[in-house]
This record gives sequence, C-alpha cells and structure tokens, in this order.
Amino acid sequence: MTDTTIAGNVQGLIQNNSGTVNITYAAPPQPVKPQIPLLPYEPKTVCIAAGTFIMGSGEPNELPRQEVNLPDYYLAQYPTTQREYAEFIKQVPTQEVPKNAGWQLRRPPENKVDHPVISVSWEDAQAYCRWLSQMTGRVYRLPSEAEWEKAARGQDGRLYPWGNDWRADGCNCQSNDTTPVTAYPLGESPYHCYDMVGNVSEWTNTPLDEENYIHKGGTFRDEPSKLHGSYRAAAAPSSRFSRRGFRVLLEKE
Repeated sequence: MTDTTIAGNVQGLIQNNSGTVNITYAAPPQPVKPQIPLLPYEPKTVCIAAGTFIMGSGEPNELPRQEVNLPDYYLAQYPTTQREYAEFIKQVPTQEVPKNAGWQLRRPPENKVDHPVISVSWEDAQAYCRWLSQMTGRVYRLPSEAEWEKAARGQDGRLYPWGNDWRADGCNCQSNDTTPVTAYPLGESPYHCYDMVGNVSEWTNTPLDEENYIHKGGTFRDEPSKLHGSYRAAAAPSSRFSRRGFRVLLEKE
C-alpha cells in the first residue's frame, strides 16, 4: 500500500471494490494571527471601508469636488484625549507638556481629562504616534487629509458628518471652551466617528506646501461655514494653537 498525503482544495473520485466514492480534501487550516488586546490608554478605532468617496466641494478654502479611491484603514473614533495624552507625557519625561492648557505637574486638568488634548504641534502629534506604536506593537500615524475627510463625510459628499443640513446640536461650535469628546453623539459620521467638526481642529499628515500641514474640522470658536468636512486650513508643524489637536490612524495589519 502506498501512503499518500494530499493537501489543498481537491475534489476527486476514488474507484474501489465497493464502487465509486466522492471525496473532498479540505485545505489545511491557516494559522490565525493572535490579536494583541488594547492597552488601557490606547484609542478605540473603527474600520473605514475601502472604496471611493466625494472629496472637496469647490468652495473657498476647500478642494475641487472630486472622486477619490482609498483602501480600507482604521481611524480613532474620537480625537486623542487629555487622558490618553497624559500617559505619553508620563512615560516620556523629555516630552514637553502642552502650554497654556491648564496642565499642572505634568497632569491635565482633572475636569478635562475626557476633552481633546490641545496646544499640541504637528511634531508633538508625530512623537505621540511613534510612542504609541512602540508601546503597542501596532503602527499608528496621523491620517492624510483624504483619510480624515472620508471618515468625516462618508461616500456621498455630505457637508457635515450627520448630513447636509446644519444642526447646532451636532457639534461644539461658537462657544468658549472644549467639551468632552463624547458630548455630541448626534454628530456621528457614517463610519461612527465623533467630534469630527467643531471642538478642536485636527492635524493631518498632508502638507499644504513646504512649510505647513493641513488641519481639518474647525474649532469650538468657529461658525458653521468653517465646519464643513471638506474645509481645510494649514499651519506650521511647530505651531501649538490652543484650539488644535489630532486623532490617530491605525494601519491595517
């Protein structure tokens, strides 16, 4: 008798003394890559499915309306909070604390730990992403302008994360201070991201020119005309504006 090993998806017929028998050989199971549990200070992300979306609008300070195709990726549901950033400050003694943001002894204000971190530069945000990647074994970075805008607007080119009609209860705007990142559930985007307009403007990884990087979303001081998902502004990477923060993108494994 010959001992034969067969692997792969194989279907065939075996002729033996009792007749013809159909036989199927299933493919050997593939090893499953173990998932590393999220650390307590690691942001929750949601999948932004691959495909095209409408980017820009042609309005002032916005790109021309165009169709853009992106692969899938994972974006943080909320901007990086003071609580999350505080762990970075705690573990990296050389990292500068956000100035003029109420931090004391390298700790954020106790009543604002769930607010978005502010007064952080593009360079600070990059340093945070490098640290978070090192600590978790996953790759985090800032989103590109297109990645950010797709998560905010969905595929249909809507003006705001919730649709095309303005609603004052959709975000923190025309106010005097930041709010917790969970304060406006009605501002949810089609991909279940929150706080994508108003509250704080968010850095992206896309340069406007050789000296400035794009930031998106507008701030708690802004009027609705600056809170379109397609609205764009830019600043120097060293700028630590008191109404600007960021959210992170997790690269697909």
